[in-house]
Amino acid sequence: MATVSTVLDSPPERVWSLLEDPGILSVVIPGAHRIRRFDAHWPDVGTRVHHTIGVPPLLLRDSTVVLSAEAPRRLRLLGQARPFGTVEVEMRLTPHTGGTEFRVEEWAASGPISARPLRPATDLLLAARNKELCRRLSRLIRRRNASA
Repeated sequence: MATVSTVLDSPPERVWSLLEDPGILSVVIPGAHRIRRFDAHWPDVGTRVHHTIGVPPLLLRDSTVVLSAEAPRRLRLLGQARPFGTVEVEMRLTPHTGGTEFRVEEWAASGPISARPLRPATDLLLAARNKELCRRLSRLIRRRNASA
């Protein structure tokens, strides 16, 4: 399992409002090439974001589904990247002095990427990706705060 956290300069409700906007996902999630479409009631349980992930010319079309959502505190997703497998992602938002502690836990749930011999490498890649996710989300929040 890969766990990364950061403190964001915005209250949990404002951070959550970004997570409610599936269009933001291609901006903040490394590897998300494009959001093709999304269910209207995202992030209600069972709703999906249909995405293209990867780097051209190696692109995969798949989706991510919401497993659980507790606004504005917790969002749990199942990301699919077939044929490589699936990942589960849990994002937790905890009030922190003047902002939000944003914690991301991600693990390979199925497929070849979840095989025991690959887990250490998979966890390193997921941790690196989520560090970049936190950096991008922080930068987006700083820009929005500056323009508010």
